[in-house]
Amino acid sequence: MKMVMTIVPKKFAEETLNAIIEAGFTATFYETRGGMLRQSQTTMFSAVRDEDLVKLLRVIAPIGSDENVLHRGFGIEKQMVFYNGTVVFIWSLEDLPNLSEPETE
Repeated sequence: MKMVMTIVPKKFAEETLNAIIEAGFTATFYETRGGMLRQSQTTMFSAVRDEDLVKLLRVIAPIGSDENVLHRGFGIEKQMVFYNGTVVFIWSLEDLPNLSEPETE
């Protein structure tokens, strides 16, 4: 499983959220502000199966866009997508500790 955090400029938020939902994914979202100009964005979170990750990314950042760039960075599994002012961070959920197991000393 992957956790995908999508930060979308406010003017593209509704369009992006609708596309995510129409593709069969879910998203939790809230309005955020940040950056030097304190611009308004919408931050969306979606948990997806590994095999559905590319499908979700293609919904968020359509194929063929010259602005579509993948980056590596600290704290993220392997990529960050930038498209149309949208930034996507991806984390692996498999690396989280199992809290139901007894603690070893």
